[in-house]
Amino acid sequence: MALLNAAVLFYPDPSAQLGVTALSGLTGLGLLVASLRGGETKAPVSVPAPAVAAQEAPAPARGEAEVVAFLALLQEKGRLVDFVQEEISGASDEQVGAAARVIHDGCRKVINEYFEIAPIRTEAEGTPLQLGEGYDAGAHRLIGSVPDRPPYRGRLVHPGWETRSVKLPRVHGADAEGGRRWPVIAPVEVEIN
Repeated sequence: MALLNAAVLFYPDPSAQLGVTALSGLTGLGLLVASLRGGETKAPVSVPAPAVAAQEAPAPARGEAEVVAFLALLQEKGRLVDFVQEEISGASDEQVGAAARVIHDGCRKVINEYFEIAPIRTEAEGTPLQLGEGYDAGAHRLIGSVPDRPPYRGRLVHPGWETRSVKLPRVHGADAEGGRRWPVIAPVEVEIN
């Protein structure tokens, strides 16, 4: 992921930037799932004896179901899943750009409703920085020719983002979803004549 972000910095192409942004967002959702699962451990897997009838998949953990419900909101408001699943290699930059406006507007509304997101650094990009002993290594990615020990002197390339609060949509069991084990990301649409 870091290589893709770096590539976009050095070879700015609007369609590549859009793809990296979408991929970064999906990676963030994956990290959110991992953080929601926290210290949960999975039970050991046992291999059942062959059965005649197919068995249902186990119900998702609540955190996983809530992430799927959040993804459904990104689909509903911004058509994110449609865009990511679409093959766009043959689309023109104008077509991708037009789609990006709709996706950006809808997804931004959803993210702002469910997350409080703030920049980690408040300085302008390009500002000279010095990171001394005890800097927050988890919140800073050092790129370029990095010496073995601080202080590190460089310039701010990206201010970073942090989540200050999360309020995922709540999922309360299979009954809340009409008997489905997983929330639906996007329902089947059928036009009736």
